[in-house]
Amino acid sequence: MNRPPLLRVENLHKAFELKGSFLSKKKERIHAVNGISFTLAAGETLGLVGESGSGKSTLARLVMQLLPADQGEVTFLGQPLSGLSFSEMIRHRRAMQMIFQDPQDSLNSRMTVEDIILEPLDIATKPSRAQRAKELARLLELVGLDVRVKSRFPHEFSGGQRQRIGIARALALNPKLIIADEPVSALDVSIQAQVLNLLKDLQERLGVSYLFIAHDIHVIFFISQKIAVAYLGQIMEQGSRDTIRDRAGHPYTQVLLDSIPKPDPAQAQQLQGVQGEIPSLIQLPLGCKFHPRCPRVEEKCKGLEPLLQPLRGDSAHLVACHFPLEAR
Repeated sequence: MNRPPLLRVENLHKAFELKGSFLSKKKERIHAVNGISFTLAAGETLGLVGESGSGKSTLARLVMQLLPADQGEVTFLGQPLSGLSFSEMIRHRRAMQMIFQDPQDSLNSRMTVEDIILEPLDIATKPSRAQRAKELARLLELVGLDVRVKSRFPHEFSGGQRQRIGIARALALNPKLIIADEPVSALDVSIQAQVLNLLKDLQERLGVSYLFIAHDIHVIFFISQKIAVAYLGQIMEQGSRDTIRDRAGHPYTQVLLDSIPKPDPAQAQQLQGVQGEIPSLIQLPLGCKFHPRCPRVEEKCKGLEPLLQPLRGDSAHLVACHFPLEAR
């Protein structure tokens, strides 16, 4: 018998209203998330990839209930989160934590490493001095830092070390789910690899699940078992890492794949058929949201929005395209 997923996201929508100018009272809306659905199993990593403006960070905040959804539901550990009281949500949030993009901005510069890492524990359980010392040593060991750094401040560390401190803080309450919002994009490439390897090691040791958000599909391939490709607040394609890498069905996914640097310049391909910039989130395109930039666009794409559905009978590989790549 299959166990229920750790996290279920169903048809999430979120728009932000813009105030009209003095001369114009018309109010416009930024459509950030437009019907996203997925599931995440215990001990699994789902990589969410897409350009800036794809709604990835907004989705992270909707899952954490830091923003209210306009429509849809987030279910965590079998419990729908939208109807929970403030105190009930605090208890659930102990099992779901975030790692942020820029460790320099997400760490309080006036707090020591000890106070930063143990702040969630202090709020939730009020541990004794001996318990604090034991937990601090455990968390610093998990992320590869020496306990002697506990009295130092964030500015005394490199970017990679600061991100390790942020990871230790996220682990303080032993969460079942960590939402990592572009956690390595602010780091040098060599440091990125170290942090990614650390996250994979922590998953093996602790069984934690990740919703891992990035714009770099190369990073997503390294860390994820499942991948969802986002564009203009929607999922264009979803499937296993190997399926997305080897049998991509959506033209937008292929664009992201073509952007991966090739070791042999002779094998490098120019990006083909990517027209212009990502459209406005205020006035979304009709039909398929990718059609203004798609090299394979046909008349049907401009008026009828494709459904996210199995490709070639594979229920684990979903594509929202009228003319998927494997269909021709």
